[in-house]
Amino acid sequence: MKFLIRLRCRLALRLLRLKTDKRYALSNLVCPSTDELVDAADQTPAAIPLPAVSHIFYHQASVESECAENSLRTLLWNIPETDEVILYDKGGTLPPRCFELLARQQWRSWAIHREVRADMASYTYGMNHSLPMARAPIVMLWRSDYVYPRGLYEKYLRHIAHHDIVLPYSVHIGAAHVRANFIRENWAKLEDYDPAFWQANSAETYSIYESQDPVHFAIRAETWARLGGLNHHLWGYGWQFGEFAARLRRDLPAERVKYFDHAWPVHQTHASSLMVRSEGFDEKKAVENHIGRERFAKFLGGPEMFACYEYRWHQKLPPIPPEKRQ
Repeated sequence: MKFLIRLRCRLALRLLRLKTDKRYALSNLVCPSTDELVDAADQTPAAIPLPAVSHIFYHQASVESECAENSLRTLLWNIPETDEVILYDKGGTLPPRCFELLARQQWRSWAIHREVRADMASYTYGMNHSLPMARAPIVMLWRSDYVYPRGLYEKYLRHIAHHDIVLPYSVHIGAAHVRANFIRENWAKLEDYDPAFWQANSAETYSIYESQDPVHFAIRAETWARLGGLNHHLWGYGWQFGEFAARLRRDLPAERVKYFDHAWPVHQTHASSLMVRSEGFDEKKAVENHIGRERFAKFLGGPEMFACYEYRWHQKLPPIPPEKRQ
């Protein structure tokens, strides 16, 4: 077929060179249509080249902009300029200078939504909304209330090549004084990471693995889609994380899930952090907790099912031996 199209093109061009007024009419009889020419090319349309990795920089309104700027600077020393960065601004409080920090990124966007319903202020809503925006096959999640040591990106890349989801084993939760200004005053301790310093200034070292709380991770986009993300029915106090982790263990082989050791990310203290919450905040969280517990109990099938879940959850998972977290 392609050979015949080529012959018709040659004949049409010869007819066009004739010294006669009928050359156009004759050429039109044999010249292939544009549709026939495209069909004969028989080539799949080429897609635009997309980034290899997408990064969700996740920010919510309860986190001060100074914390977000600190966090974004540590993200940018981790990643190459060819990666995509999506500023996911939940509540619309990021200052424009944060977007300006991305000036050298080849792929960058700023996604903002207003929290017009209670569920829209939840982490569940934000995660399920933001991750499908990514253009790359690998997606990494970074939160604006944390600062990140160098080398974390390379660890993610190394492990995601052989796994479906990759997570740091633990993080440092900064003590009450570890606010944005403290981070900036001690930037050298972060840039040239000083584990003893951050351990000494932490309220606790929080195990992402043992709590089953996906604070940070790298995941294959197809894996997130296959798992269906977080269960939005459980939005609120945090029970959705354990439910997600249970589905993850059920649907993925154990060897496809990787928790690893590295210099731990550091959580910056801000207005809604546990150790500095304003008066009346605890009462509000107690109400949210009660509603969340009732919702999760209903999801499981009743209070007895929830009581057994809570009993097992308080036992925690057995720690992963250090030699398996390399």
